[in-house]
Amino acid sequence: MRLTDPKNSVDYLPIYGQACKGHSPIKTGVDFLGLSLALGPAVVFSGVSIGITKVYRPQIFIGWAVLTVAVGVLSTLKADTPIPEVVGLPILLGVGIGMLQSATYFPVLAPLPVSENAHALAFFAFCRSFAGVSFLSRIRIQASLTNMNIRCGESQ
Repeated sequence: MRLTDPKNSVDYLPIYGQACKGHSPIKTGVDFLGLSLALGPAVVFSGVSIGITKVYRPQIFIGWAVLTVAVGVLSTLKADTPIPEVVGLPILLGVGIGMLQSATYFPVLAPLPVSENAHALAFFAFCRSFAGVSFLSRIRIQASLTNMNIRCGESQ
């Protein structure tokens, strides 16, 4: 399984759990619950630390560093990876995504007057949502057209 960016990582983890580990969808969701549970505190930590320090770049750099390490570590998952590793490794991914989720709003808002904040946030939310929807639809179209064959533990 190739995990080349964070969105691929999040979208392919359920496929990994069901295809490579043979788990049901519910068991796979429980296995990767750590990702979701780590995301919330990371968002709060990032936002609070930006509010206290009044700088946002360190949080963005740390978020990208954690995310890079997480994707690298997740790329080592194989079909025979022990369950504790499978459950624990996505927590890093959740921390990285969580830190970036809230920290990226501040560079958008920093150069604008307060009267333009609502427009900027609306456009930012639209772009983020549109990117997610277009990415997921592209995956689904590619999967249906090529009859995606998942090979666990093999490089593609």
